[in-house]
Amino acid sequence: MPAVMLRPAQGTPPPRALPPATKQSVTIPVGDWSVTPSNSPGELGLGIQYKASPSLKVGLGLTFTTKDLRIRGTDKIVAGRRVGSGFTITGITGLNVSIAAGTANGALDNAKVKVEVPVEVNLPIPPSPATAGLPLNIKFAFKFSVATALSGKNSTLLASGKYALDGPIGIADGTISTPRFSVVSSIIDSLSGITLGPSGIVTAVSLKAMVGLGTPALSAGPYTSLTAAVGVTNGSALGAALARCRGATLDLKGAGGAGIAISSSVVPILRGFLPPGTKLDVGVETSATILHREQVLPDVPLCRA
Repeated sequence: MPAVMLRPAQGTPPPRALPPATKQSVTIPVGDWSVTPSNSPGELGLGIQYKASPSLKVGLGLTFTTKDLRIRGTDKIVAGRRVGSGFTITGITGLNVSIAAGTANGALDNAKVKVEVPVEVNLPIPPSPATAGLPLNIKFAFKFSVATALSGKNSTLLASGKYALDGPIGIADGTISTPRFSVVSSIIDSLSGITLGPSGIVTAVSLKAMVGLGTPALSAGPYTSLTAAVGVTNGSALGAALARCRGATLDLKGAGGAGIAISSSVVPILRGFLPPGTKLDVGVETSATILHREQVLPDVPLCRA
């Protein structure tokens, strides 16, 4: 893989396998939330829990399933000139989502969080002849956001879904490659719980993979990312005589580009030396929507409104 990233090529080389993943189960506090990264063979994702309040409980699982995870980076050289480049990742096979939430006091217990999770998985590659004597680093970084909208005392909300992805994700000559999408089990079919008022949760997770020159603390190079956003709503049980409305949305977005990656542990140190307002996330990115789906059950005017 290092030779692919650094050596010009006339054609497109085969993708190279990533090093074997290692199990990671360290729980990281993020404000009132706790985040447990899932980094093991076959999956990359996050387990998210809210435990700050005894009257609001939220548990989320957002996982990208993988098989034979590989990356490909190319520079096309024709007559001594660079005419194109690309960076893609293959082997992301699906998305699994699980949601469980409950509130004792209804709307008074709701919470929102939108932060960059300080979860990074680094696979450093030391300098060698294959890397032209330069250090390389493979980095996986996560972001997530959660917003709850539970109403009615003693309300609960449960849902899970599985989706399949097939094909590369990334960018080639300025064009985004997006995978094919299919439903294994729809989240709206499993949506359940007792809600005395309309209730819902919106959550999103982003997985960014980057191969760059440098170390885990600071590297620069191409990257690709996949972002999934899921929202579910469950209507009031009091209106079940007319219609118990359930709704779900799913958005998938792919992106690719090049930039600088700075470890979250290093950012506070750099800010101490740099002028206020200095932008550290420098990069160029191209993105595309893979999927946008909305579904309401039952499909009647009352629920569509």
